[in-house]
Parts: sequence; C-alpha cells; structure tokens
Amino acid sequence: MSTNIIYAVIIVLILIIIFSQISYGYTPELFLEHFCSQKIDYYDFDNTVMYFKSPKTVPAISSVCFIAGVHGNEPAGTEMLMDLLKSDYFDQQSMKCQVNIRVIPAVNKWGLEYGQRYQPDLAYPDINRNFQGEGLEPTSAKIIELTQNYDLVVDFHEGWGFHLINPTSVGSTVLPGRTPQSLTIANLAMNHINKNICDPRKKFIVMKNNSCEIPKTLSCYREQQKKHYVLVETSGQNDIQPLETRKSQVLSVIQMTFFYILHYYFKMGDPSHKIYRR
Repeated sequence: MSTNIIYAVIIVLILIIIFSQISYGYTPELFLEHFCSQKIDYYDFDNTVMYFKSPKTVPAISSVCFIAGVHGNEPAGTEMLMDLLKSDYFDQQSMKCQVNIRVIPAVNKWGLEYGQRYQPDLAYPDINRNFQGEGLEPTSAKIIELTQNYDLVVDFHEGWGFHLINPTSVGSTVLPGRTPQSLTIANLAMNHINKNICDPRKKFIVMKNNSCEIPKTLSCYREQQKKHYVLVETSGQNDIQPLETRKSQVLSVIQMTFFYILHYYFKMGDPSHKIYRR
C-alpha cells in the first residue's frame, strides 16, 4: 500500500470521527472552548470535630458527596443543588448532623449548557463510562479524586421514562450500592418521594444495582472500592415531567440522606455491623 493511500485512509477516519461528534451537536469551536475552559466546581461544608450521642455508638456515615450533571441532558439534580447552594442549607446540615459535605453540582458544564448528554471528547464522550483506574480522561479523573475520601456518594441522574410503565427505562428508581447503609438510604428516599406521587405507575422503586453490568461507571467504581453509593434516577429526559417535580424528588433524597446520617448509628464492637436507629 502506497504512502498516499495510507494518508488518505487516515484523513477519512479523522473526518468520520469529527462528523460523528458534530452529529451529537458539537462544533469545532465549542470543542475548543470546552477544553480551554474546563473546570469542575465543588463546594465543601466541613465539620471535622465529630461528637457521638453515646460513647457506645458511632455515626454510620461521617461524610457525604452529592454529585449531579454527569450527563448534560439530565439537569434536575444540578438545578436543585444550585438552589440549595444559594442558601445556607448545607451549612446547617453539616452542623446539625456533624458531617462533612461536598457538593459537585455540574460535572458536565458544557453538556448542561447545550443540553447534550456527552462531553465533547472525541475518545471518551460519556463521562459515566470513564471511571477506570485513575480515570480515563480529565473529568472522570477529577471526580475520582474529589469523591475517593467520602464515605457516601449520592449521584443524581435522569431516565427517559417511568420504570413501572416501561421496565427498559431506569427512570423513577433508586439504585443503591451493596452496603446496608446504601440500601437503607435508598428505601428512606423511595418512601419519602412516593408520598407525593398519586399515580401508582409513576412511583419510585428501589432496584437491585448490578453495579458493574455496565462497566466503567461511577457506580461500578464505588462498588470495586467497597464504598457506599446511591444512584438516583428521576424521570426527566426530554422533560417527561416538569422540572420542579423532579427537583422536589431530588430534594427528598437529600433530606432523607441527612435524616439517615443524623439518626442511624453502629454499635461499637458489633461484629455484624448492623445499623441501629436512635
């Protein structure tokens, strides 16, 4: 094969990749803008001096990270977290629950701005398929860095349907990691959300989280690290429900997370690591 043919093949492949990205809604200008300005904002609310309600108990969770906006067409988590950040809500919860809080409200800022699921990365467009090792690209690497020392990660996404109507959608589900803490929070959140849903077909359920069925997700990464994790999927893509409805469901999850942190403890010395409510 001549050198000219090899060059021609390379050029064709490059053009295919570029046009496949533009079909997602990307343009070269936006692509360059993204990589010139990419920055992940996060906010910390720390209460490092812990107290125990009883010398025989310890908090089941002492630090939590809320994360949203991994996919840019799933904005409800981002919108609710940004609303709360404008108030002193997290400061109050940090003091009340004696817990360290980190909030990462808008992971994929480019995608959120342009309503696109993916980030404009030719090789690794889906951030939630890049959590392997130390991260396959800068965004996933930064999220791993920002979450690795937190006991619990609560991750907000949005599905395209209602699971009880269409089981192929994960919309209106809570998918906990395999720890008892994760499962307890998931059940608390589901029950709290469902109090405000009249249509039984649109109620939330807690689903078994086969964390690594889809590899290289944040869920799978936390599972491999044996860390607590709760994935929340409101029904929201393509505005299938009003944004305010979805935001209120996100808020319910946040409220129940702090309720759990405040009220659930381990008994020291209990080899079964059972959770007790005080």
